[in-house]
Amino acid sequence: MIIKKGEMVCNGCGGVGGVGDILQDECPKCFGTGKLDWIENVVGKRDPSLSFWDMVDEPTRMMAENFIEKIKSGDIRKKRIYVDGKFGD
Repeated sequence: MIIKKGEMVCNGCGGVGGVGDILQDECPKCFGTGKLDWIENVVGKRDPSLSFWDMVDEPTRMMAENFIEKIKSGDIRKKRIYVDGKFGD
């Protein structure tokens, strides 16, 4: 394993990428890579098998999809915005 600048060995698996008696399970902290950057070490690494929408709850997903459809169909039109004492486009 090559550790680049800004990366560190995962303290969840000691850099081997697996956990358990015979390392049969993928490390839940680094997802098998054996390394993390400092941000991932603090907040955790995102599961690479999940897409953005897999992490969004169903009501939020439905609302976003509905909003996107309204934009595509033209139901939501560009509005004039009042900024700094005048209307802008």
